[in-house]
Amino acid sequence: IALTVHNGDVVRSSDLGRTWEVGEVVVDGQKNFLGAIHHDARSGAFLVTGQAGIVARSPDGVSWTSQTRALRGQSRGLLQDSRVGLITFGSGGMVASSNDSGAHWTTARDPAEAPLREVLAAPRGQALVATSRLGDLLRSTDAGRSWQVVTPNYPNPNTPPDLRGLVATPSQDALVAVGPPGAILRGSGDGTEWRVVVWHEIDAERAFPWVMMDRSRNTLVAVEARGALQISRDGGSSWHRRDLPGKLERGELPFWQGSVLETRGVMLVAGEAGRAARSIDGGETWQIIDTGSGENLYGSFADESTGQLFLAGSRGTLLISGDGGVTWRGLESGTDQELRRFHRDLRSRALLCFGARGALVVSHDDGRTWTPAASGTEGVLRKTMHEPGTNHLLLVGGQGTLLRSTDGGRRWEKIDTHTTRHLTSIAADKDS
Repeated sequence: IALTVHNGDVVRSSDLGRTWEVGEVVVDGQKNFLGAIHHDARSGAFLVTGQAGIVARSPDGVSWTSQTRALRGQSRGLLQDSRVGLITFGSGGMVASSNDSGAHWTTARDPAEAPLREVLAAPRGQALVATSRLGDLLRSTDAGRSWQVVTPNYPNPNTPPDLRGLVATPSQDALVAVGPPGAILRGSGDGTEWRVVVWHEIDAERAFPWVMMDRSRNTLVAVEARGALQISRDGGSSWHRRDLPGKLERGELPFWQGSVLETRGVMLVAGEAGRAARSIDGGETWQIIDTGSGENLYGSFADESTGQLFLAGSRGTLLISGDGGVTWRGLESGTDQELRRFHRDLRSRALLCFGARGALVVSHDDGRTWTPAASGTEGVLRKTMHEPGTNHLLLVGGQGTLLRSTDGGRRWEKIDTHTTRHLTSIAADKDS
C-alpha cells in the first residue's frame, strides 16, 4: 500500500497496513508536490504525478525515477481505463492520456483556467500579455480572441510565483513581472521569452507584491513585503537589494505597495498598520515616516500635476501629503469601506479612489475634498483605464463588474459582461 503526501513524501506499507515507512520522491534533485499515485498493472510499477507535469515511477514505492515531464500544469488524479490506458487530470481542466504506462502522454485538454492577475499591452509587437497566480503567462496576438500559455523555466517548478505585478520597462523594450515567493522575471518586449532574474525559495520568506518605476531616472523598484527592496537601473536585467530600516519578527510582511513622484524624486512604500517609508535618492536609502494612521494602507498615488502624495486604506482611510511624504494629514472620504486604488481622469481632471464593496469616492478639487459616488455594485473595484477613442472612464471589479462614466466619475453605467467572475485588470489592444 502506498500513499502520496503533498510535500513529496510517499508513505508505504508492505504488510497490509500494520507498519509504515516514509520515503520521498526526489526527481532531478528536488522533491515535488504530489497529487496522485497509481499502481499500473501492465508494468507492475507505481506511478505518481504532481506539480509541474512530473510523472515518476517506482517498482517498489521506495526508489523513484523520472518518467516524463511532458505534461503541463498540476496533476491531481490518475485513472486506469481498459481501452485508453492511463488518464490524468488536473488544475485548469487539464486532461491527458497514456497507452504505454506513462512513458508518453497525449494531451486532450490543455489547462485553460489559470487565475489571472494583470493584463497589459506589450510594448513591442502586437500582443497582449497576462500574468497568473500559478506562474504561467498568457499571450494573445489577435486582440484577446485566443491565448497561448508561456511557462518560464523556474528554479523550483513546485513553487511557481503568484505574478501580481506586470509593467513595461522605462525604455519600453521589455516587460517585468514580480510576485511571491520572491520572484522577478524579465520578458522580451513582445512577451514571447521570459527569464528569472531574481529568485527566492519559499522558506526565505520573501515576496514581491508590487513593482513601480521612475521613468525619468530609468529605475525599477520591486517592493518586498519584508522590506528587502530590489532596485534595477538597466531595464530589469540586473537587480540589487536595498533594505528598509528596522527589524521585523518572523512572519511579518508589512509592506505591500508604493508610488513614485518623479517630479520631486520621491519614492514611497506603505502597508500594514500605517507603516510607510520614503526615499529621495532613487531607492538607495530609505527613511521610515509617520503617517499618523494605524490603518492598513492598501493603495497610494503620486499626483505629478500637483506634487501631492495620497495613501488609502481600511475603514475609508485617505491621507494626503504636500511635502513629498514627510508629513501627512487625514481626509474625510465619505465612506467606511476599504479603499485601494486611485486614478486621475484625463478629461475632467477628477481624482477617483475605489475599493471594497463597490466603494468609490471622487474629488474635483485635487484631493482636498471627496464625495461618494454610486457604483451600483457590491463587488471589489479593482482597476480603471480610459476608453480608447473617447477617453471615458472604464472600471472593472468583482462579480463581473464593468462600469463606464462619461462625466469624470460622477455617474456610472453598468455594462453587462455576461459573467459573475471576478475581474482583476483591464487593458486596451493598441492595434485594434
